[in-house]
Amino acid sequence: MTIIKNQKSYNGVIIVGCVFSLMISMMMLSNPTTMDKGGLPYGFMGWGFLIFGVFGLLNLADDLWVMIYDDRIEKKSLFRKRVILKKDIRGYGKEAYAGKYLSGNRIRIFGKNKSFKFHTSQLETIRPIEDFVRGSKVKKNAFRIEQITEVVAYVVILALLFSPLIYEKYFSAPTAVEKVDSIGIPVFYKKDIKIIKDENNVLTFKLQEYHDFVFQVNKDDIPNKMEEITEELLLMIYNKNYAQLVSGKRDVKTNNPVMEIPIDEIIVLTETH
Repeated sequence: MTIIKNQKSYNGVIIVGCVFSLMISMMMLSNPTTMDKGGLPYGFMGWGFLIFGVFGLLNLADDLWVMIYDDRIEKKSLFRKRVILKKDIRGYGKEAYAGKYLSGNRIRIFGKNKSFKFHTSQLETIRPIEDFVRGSKVKKNAFRIEQITEVVAYVVILALLFSPLIYEKYFSAPTAVEKVDSIGIPVFYKKDIKIIKDENNVLTFKLQEYHDFVFQVNKDDIPNKMEEITEELLLMIYNKNYAQLVSGKRDVKTNNPVMEIPIDEIIVLTETH
């Protein structure tokens, strides 16, 4: 009889990963309705971490050691014992594999009703298993299910990456867009206004906190001696299209071309109109 044990390094990585996942799941499930920065509820992600952690621990405990006899292979664990009888073997497949984190050799044995996989990233060696099945039929594409699983894993990873966008688009309550018919921008002349051009009775200027716009106003629509006024001014835009463009754009910098926005009038806030 030959006994093959699990690799300790393999067990350690799985245990640490599972415990970490379970800790994260407990934290998230304790506040299931809290939203993360991407807009996804903690409860949704917490169940994912919980399932991964529990599944990993159960999977680890289900493959503790392999015992090889002359007529059979036994996979023993804390929960069950699985037996592969030599007379029931229908074939096997073997391949070397290399991944980003795991690499080595693996073998899959096809029995009467199911298949069994062994790999060197889990077990100390698979040489006795290779000797056990030598002479049986070699099957191609023995690891097709792993290839499919890798594709599914990539899809799941992409889904997790884009899940905040998916949740925002299909599950979150629609955010009402505020419609603006007019707007008044409060400013101080000396602090916020920078004159760019003064010609043809039109004053062109920029505002310190509105980076994507240049503003224009007719001099007939501004207070007398505006440059000497120390009170707060209100720049009024009555056109709803221009008002909507400017609304909510304070301290926002984009790569959009600078737009010219006409100001309908400038009033002093201390004045009564």
